[in-house]
This record gives sequence, C-alpha cells and structure tokens, in this order.
Amino acid sequence: ASTDSDIRLWDLTLGICIAVYKSHLKTVWTIDFCPLGTHFASGGSDHGIFIWSTQQPMPIHCLIGHNEEILQVKFTENSKYLGSISSDRTFRLWDLDDGSLKRIFVVGETPSCFALDANSEFVIIGTILGNVFVFNL
Repeated sequence: ASTDSDIRLWDLTLGICIAVYKSHLKTVWTIDFCPLGTHFASGGSDHGIFIWSTQQPMPIHCLIGHNEEILQVKFTENSKYLGSISSDRTFRLWDLDDGSLKRIFVVGETPSCFALDANSEFVIIGTILGNVFVFNL
C-alpha cells in the first residue's frame, strides 16, 4: 500500500514486484489478506474498501459506507466477513457473500486499531486516546 494509491504485490524471495493493483483514488492505508491467501482487502483515504483477487488486476467488490478514511480492514478467520474501522468513528462488519453491511458500532472517539477474537464473536477496538471498546458481534 502507498501514498501513490497503488497496491503492489511482491515476491519476497526474488525481491521483485509481481503485480500492481489500481483503483484507489488516494492513499491506501491498510491491506489484509484472507486466511486462504487468494484474496485481499484494501482501504484508504478515499473512503472506499476494495476486495481483490490476487489473480485479477481490478477489484471484484467495492464496499461503500464509511464517511471518512479507512484506517484498518481485517478478514474473519472463516473469510466470510470483513471488519473495518474509519476516522468516522465507526466499526463496520461486511458480509462478503453479497457485500451487505451486517453490523455498525459507533465508537465515541477515533479508533486506531481493532482485533477479532478467534471465533469472531467479539471485536476489540483501541482508540487514539488509549481507550478500549469491546462489542459483541
């Protein structure tokens, strides 16, 4: 991910770029690979979240709903859902089968990161002020 809005996939053994993905309009802040390794999600300053196949140069889904930049995206262990946090002070849980929004939690302050428990029953959200919020999914 980078400030030039491109996403580059690297072969770490050879040290070469093997693919470039372009669809974001602004800085890409976050990327997460699904546990299967075949897809990844990206989010950034343009408020959009894209779902990509490593085999295609264009996104296969676009998730729209956040009103400010995307700070983090993360797949659940079963790769069925994607969580996201944004400067708009929300956590969103997306169903990747149809791109629908399953849950929205409003956090009282700007989040900095989140984690999902192993069973994807809870989301733990840390904020830039050092507070922690826990929500039951």
